[in-house]
Amino acid sequence: MVHRQLTVNNDMTYHSKRIQHDIYGAKVIIHKRSDVGGDNWWLRLKIDGVKGYIRRSCKTDNAALAMPKATEDYENYKLRKQNNLSLENYTVAQYFERWIEGSTKTETRRKWISGVWQMMEIRQKQNVCMQRV
Repeated sequence: MVHRQLTVNNDMTYHSKRIQHDIYGAKVIIHKRSDVGGDNWWLRLKIDGVKGYIRRSCKTDNAALAMPKATEDYENYKLRKQNNLSLENYTVAQYFERWIEGSTKTETRRKWISGVWQMMEIRQKQNVCMQRV
């Protein structure tokens, strides 16, 4: 896959370098930010039907590794959008808390389910500790 480097206007304050994807064009861009300090590449994705951009660090200073990461993330977010899934990243615990709030009708039931969840988390942590010993 060949990527081309775009020239950047001098008035851009924190995008020091910018590379646009050959196939997806401006929907997938990696760039360097001078306002955060560091040499890592950042991705900026535009998903059709979603307001604004998704911005994340690629966690690498190598453009050859950053662009495939950005492409993979774009395709994953695009697939999520097509399947009406959330574009947010969250933990299992965060998902479970949202599920409890949305699906459980009474406060007593929410407390009971939360208690069961907490017990399961404690047991899981104990099992992980036991496996390390």
